[in-house]
Amino acid sequence: MGVDIRARVCIMKGTQRKEYNTMSTTQEDLDLGSLALKMRSILDHMDEANATLKDLKERRNNLSFQIQTQMENAGVDTIKNNDARLTLSIKDDMVPSYDPEHFDEIFRWCANTGRHDFIQRRMSGAKIREYVDSGGELPVGLTLTPITKVSFRRS
Repeated sequence: MGVDIRARVCIMKGTQRKEYNTMSTTQEDLDLGSLALKMRSILDHMDEANATLKDLKERRNNLSFQIQTQMENAGVDTIKNNDARLTLSIKDDMVPSYDPEHFDEIFRWCANTGRHDFIQRRMSGAKIREYVDSGGELPVGLTLTPITKVSFRRS
């Protein structure tokens, strides 16, 4: 007795995409169905964990604000709490920001002064693929490397 499995299979090689609607009862397809169910379960658990983590981070930030306020009101910058096994400290820090209108100037300044470490070295894959797909040529040293990956879309 066969099991009715309906699936939409997308195969992508380079810029060519082929889609197939399949109906199969082979053991391989049954195994893929089982793996898909396991993947869905993992994705759902990851969503739950991320929601929990988001809530915990928000609660941590609220507590940090309360702790900072109380420590500043008390005039202290460090306290050790043996019961909680925590040392709480507050300190001033500097956070960089830039005016987007001046990014090109800042980028050139970083390059001219050798301060490449000021800029995170990460390329925008989507923008580069879009540029190449529209006929653009990449400069020497910049390449697109083909990979095969499984993507997931929940329905």
